[in-house]
Parts: sequence; C-alpha cells; structure tokens
Amino acid sequence: MSTAILFLAVLCGPPVALEDPSGEARAALEGFVEVGVQERRERARLVRHQGEAECVDGVRGILARDGEPDAEVRLVFAEFLARADLGDARAAERARALEGLAAGDPAPAVVAASVEGLASMRHPEAGLALDRLVDELARPVLGEVVAALVNTARGREAIVRRVREFAEGTSRPTPDVLGRLLSVYGRAIVDRPGGGERVRDVAPLLAGVRHENDSVRVGALLGLESLISRCTQLLEFDRCSRVLSALEEAGWVSGDLDYRRALVALRFTADPGAAIEPARRLLPRAEDVRDRGERLKRFYGTYLEGIAHAGAGNPERSGPLLSAASDTLAELARDRRDLEPLPGEPSELRLRQAVDNARHLAMVDLQRAVALLLAGRLAADEEVLGLLRAAHVRLLEAQILAERWGVPIGCGIDAILDHDLGPRPLLYENTANPNLSRERGIELLESVGRGWASLAPTEMPGFEPLQDIDPALADPLRDDERFRLLLELESARIQRLLEEALGPGGDVQLGFRVRQIADQKLRKARDAVDAGADRAEAFRFLLERRAPSRLALWLARDLRLEARAVESRAYSERMLEDLDASGLGDPWLEADIGMVLASSYTEEDRPAEAEAVLLGVLDDLESLVRQLEVRRNRARESGDDSGATLAASQIRQTELRIADCLVSLAVNANVRMNEQEKALAYFERAFELDQRDFMRGLLACYRARSGRFEEARAELREVAPAPSLYYNMACTFALLSEPELALEFLRRDFEENLQSRGALARQKDWARGDPVLANLRDDPRFVALVE
Repeated sequence: MSTAILFLAVLCGPPVALEDPSGEARAALEGFVEVGVQERRERARLVRHQGEAECVDGVRGILARDGEPDAEVRLVFAEFLARADLGDARAAERARALEGLAAGDPAPAVVAASVEGLASMRHPEAGLALDRLVDELARPVLGEVVAALVNTARGREAIVRRVREFAEGTSRPTPDVLGRLLSVYGRAIVDRPGGGERVRDVAPLLAGVRHENDSVRVGALLGLESLISRCTQLLEFDRCSRVLSALEEAGWVSGDLDYRRALVALRFTADPGAAIEPARRLLPRAEDVRDRGERLKRFYGTYLEGIAHAGAGNPERSGPLLSAASDTLAELARDRRDLEPLPGEPSELRLRQAVDNARHLAMVDLQRAVALLLAGRLAADEEVLGLLRAAHVRLLEAQILAERWGVPIGCGIDAILDHDLGPRPLLYENTANPNLSRERGIELLESVGRGWASLAPTEMPGFEPLQDIDPALADPLRDDERFRLLLELESARIQRLLEEALGPGGDVQLGFRVRQIADQKLRKARDAVDAGADRAEAFRFLLERRAPSRLALWLARDLRLEARAVESRAYSERMLEDLDASGLGDPWLEADIGMVLASSYTEEDRPAEAEAVLLGVLDDLESLVRQLEVRRNRARESGDDSGATLAASQIRQTELRIADCLVSLAVNANVRMNEQEKALAYFERAFELDQRDFMRGLLACYRARSGRFEEARAELREVAPAPSLYYNMACTFALLSEPELALEFLRRDFEENLQSRGALARQKDWARGDPVLANLRDDPRFVALVE
C-alpha cells in the first residue's frame, strides 16, 4: 500500500488494520527529502497520525536540515511532536525540537503551533523552553508564550523570578517583554502559597504602573487586575483583603483600593452594605472639581453605593444614587471630558475608558430597572420597560464608539448584563447575601430576560416576551431612534473593516468588495421601503450582527444546580428554538446549550436521552473542526498566515468543547448508565484534547477506578488542589482507600463550592448515589456530611 493511499484511508475510511502502524510511519520518513512537496505532506500527516516515539529522531533530523521549505510539513511535524499520547517518551528531545521551530520558523502558524505544543507538555524541559522563548519572540507570539508559562508551576516560578529581577534592577527586559510578564504576574504570584500578601510581592506591579512606557503600564494594570481576580476565583476573600492591605502599604492609590474593597464586599460577602463606606470614600471632597479623574471617582462612588443599598435590601435608596451616577457620566460625555488624558495614562487606555463610560451609561439604566424590580415592580411596568429601552439605546451608542475606535466590547446585551459592574456579578452571583436568595435572584433575572425579550427579541432567546407591547418598542427596527443607531453601527463596522483593509498587511480588494456589498444591501433595503415594503423586514439584516444573550443559558445552568432540572430543560429547549427561528445562533453557543440540556436529562434520570443529545453535539462539533481545518489549510496555501492562525485558534476552542462534551458523556455513562468501560473510553478521548489540571484530576479518578492506583497517585501529585477539583479528589482518594483524605476534600467541596442551599442539596444527593464513593457509605462521618 502506498503512503498516499494509506493516508487517505486513515482520514476518510474505516480504521485500517495494520500489523505495525508505527513501522509504516518510520518507513514514511525514509528518503523524505527526495520526494515532491505533496508526497512530503502526505507522509508527514501519516507520521502525525500513526508515528510513535521511534519517529522523533527522524522528524528532528528533517527539521534540522535547511532543505525543508514547506510550512505545511513543518506544522504537521510540530503537531506530531506535541501529541499528548506520546506522554514522556522522548519528551526532552521533542521539547527542544519545538523550541527550535518556535524560535526560528518564518511561518506564524508554525510558531503558534509549536508554542501551543510546548504549553501542552508537562515535561520540565518544555517549561524551560518556554522560559527561554520569552527573550526571543516578539508580539503577538510573545503573549502566547507568557500565557502558556502562567499555566504551569515551573512557568509561574519563571515569571516571578523574571519580574523580581526587574524590580531589583538586576535585569532590564524590553518594554514588550516586561509588559507581558507583568500582565500575568498577579496570577502567578497568587498561585504560590501566601503570594501577594507582602509588599515585596506587589511592589513590582506598582513600579510597572509608574513606568514611562505605555506597554509596561498597561501590563502592570492588567497584572493588578489579575492579582485581585485570582484571589476571588480561588474563593480566598480573607486573603484578598490581605493583598489589598499589602498594596496600600506599598503605596497604591487609596481610591483604587476603596473601589476594590467595595467590589469584594458586593460580590462575595454576606454583608453587601459593607461596600457603602469604601464607596463613599471614593467621592471627591470638593463638589466643584471639574477634571475627569475626580468625576470618575464620583461616578464609581455613587454607583457602587447605589448597588450596595440594593444588595443590602434597600432598593428604594438606590434610585437617586444611580441617577446621580448617570448624570456624572452624561456630563463627561457632553463635555468630552471622557477623552481628557490623566497624568501618565496611555492613549490606548484613554480610548477604552471613553468606551467604558458610554457602556456604563447603559449599565446604570439597567441597574435602575433592576432596583425597581427588587422593590417589587413587575417587568411589564412602564418605567421598568422605559429604563430597559434606554439601556439598549445607550448600549448601541457605546458599541458605535467601540467600532469607530477598534475597542472590543461585544455586540450584544451581555456587554452590560455580565460586565464586572453589571447586575449578574454584583447582585445575582453573591450567594452569600442573605437579602437576595438564589430563588429570588433567578426570578429577578427572569424578569430582566422577559423585559428585554419584549424590546429586542432576537437578542434575548429563550424568554417569552411580555404581551401587548407597543410595536415601536417590541422591534428595534420599528423604533426610530434604535433603527437610526443600528444603521450607524453598521456604517461604523464597514468603515473599520475598510480601514483595516487599507492599512499595512490589509487586502484592499477585499475591503472595497465588503464595502460594495454593504452599500448594495442598504440601497436595496431603502428602495424596498420606498416601494412600500415594511421597514423592519427590509432592514432585518441589521440584526444579523447582534450577538444573542446567554442569559437563558446561565439560568438553565443555575436551575439545574438548584435541582430544578425540568425548568432548566425548558429554558434550553426554548433557547434552541428561538435561535433556530432567528438564524442568529452559532455552533459553539448551540453546543453549550446542548450540553446543559443533556445535563438536565441526566438529572431527571433519563440517561439515554442525555447521551443522544450529547452525541448530536459531538457530531456537530467534530464537523465544525473539519470545516475549520479546511479553512486553515486554504489560508496556509494562500499565504494568509493571520487567517491560518485564527482558524487554528478556533479549532482549539472547538476541541476544548469536544472534550467537555466527552466528559459529560463519561459522567452520564458512569453515574446513570453504570457502563464503566464506555465511560472510560469517553474520558480517554477527552483527555487527549484537554490536559489542564481539572482534567488531570478526573484522569486520576478514572485511573483509580480501573485499578491503576500508582498511576492515579502520580497524577494527583501533578495537580494543585483548587476548589473546582475538590469533589473529584474526594472520589479519587475514596477509590485509593484513603477515607480521611476523601472525607476532607468532600467536606471542603460542600463548604467552599456550594453556598446556596439548592446547589448544596443537589451535590449531597449526587454524592449519596455516586458509586465511586460507595466504600464511604457506611462511615458515620460520610453519613453526617451528606444528610
């Protein structure tokens, strides 16, 4: 059988029965440089799919020669070297070969694949290679290297070492390198025991904020953000307070610290009212202060105090404060003070702040509507609907600015609903707040969803609109103001695409073609309206750019966690129906909905239906990967490296969703169908695609279930315990006959991860029936934990 025919059989037909597939791969490397480019590509793909560790030296030899000109071959070999199933076999040699490609290959797609491959390897040599690459690579690959470093323990140590050398004056990295390192330093330091709680830990970030270079200052500000957010992700709120105290001692501006203290109180503590005092300290002392910085303090102070009153059970006190916050932002926008520079502020941040100010105006109107709902008003209330419409208008205005200035904020309602200062994070997600139960929170978001579905139905799938709504409100295209803004938004989008096409590296012909098609659409729509056609129908294409909200999906997930699987399933099904009717869905969103729908079936003890839904999702995602691979390959063949890189990134995103889907299939097969071999097969496929700590924790559990106890212990040694891993670690230790550790991690899971009563009850019920925990069931301590 020729190499070409064998390769096609592997890709397109049923599995080929080979006595020694790796032998075929080794044979494909013989005389490799002597054949034509197409044959070399086919041979490289054969090695990618069937080669074993014995092929590594042959691949390295080919890559080391100067005579391999084809980027496609180099990329496929990079994928082979990074293959997860090779494990630690020849790992050091593979890492060095990938490092060579990352450092010296002229094709960005090959460099990106090599960096991603190094990031996926757990061998120490891979971490060292990434550390060395920090000094060798420029943007944008530098950012990928640093992001890869922060995901490994060895890489985090390298980041901390490099940043401290800068702070101590023993090294002088370039501004690009320093900015990138500082941007992830906050997370790197927090992931070390006790990190971030000393002045020495946080001082490099403050030095970066005061640096003369824009890239360094931006990176330091991002690092400060990650420092706080990582503490909250780890649910370590007391530690977050100690980090803030360290920042204060190091000399960080008090206003920013008060802002952070207010946010922590609102989002994570049982007393949202504790945010009131730090919010008030943000207010400027002199009422006549006119500069932008003081006005922004006034906005944040009044806004956060207003939210604090709503969260503390006094929503009627929110209205005046939120109105004052809106007035402050409106003054800034009216006077164009939102574009006034602050001392030492990079221009990039200034534009982002101006767009954020416009978005915050929309968010204030949304929060005012939420305060009315918390005070007992209904979604159909005229004032509530008026505020939701005003929020939509202001959001469109913000998105027009974002398009004009190239600032990404999203193109849908979630740009304010799920913003860090929006109602979902500040009010709904704080399950420790006794003034807003999870049940009441769900009712609140349901009201917001129904209200917005009545004003912009295509943007809020999954919700039933209110009855008897004025047609001018019910459809943005029949609302004169919103119709004008949608036209303006489309114009801004087309102009930005044209400017990108005319800029360096742009495709001028494509840019003018896009502009021509857009003009034709607009002209055709206007002619249709002049001829008597309905305006909303003629201009329906203006809504195609709007991203559907995920609110119904979020509610479906939360309802499932609250043991309300039937309601969860209803939201998922309605959302899929609405997306199908509007044509605005995307395969990733639909896959996410499908997985939540399947989880609801699992909760209802309907495992066969859950598996059928998940297999359908799996088919759709695998089909999408094939489409994206075709797009990537075409981009490579045409020399479009940026298009190839984008397609490769989308392939990776899709593969991670495939891994999630396979894990859901494994859980369903394990717990509900009691088919252990099927569950293991599903999970092994998932682990090939995703080897992050969470998956490694699951792998340890599955290894223990299969009786491979030493392998399970080895996997656990590679995993840093985190709240998301506690339950799986409890299961693994139970299987390893270590009940003390199993019960400890189960207790921590119940205490730290599941703060609402419904979610806790569901998890305890799951634990009672989980066959993995069967050997704990007679232990009185287990009985006490799950009762």
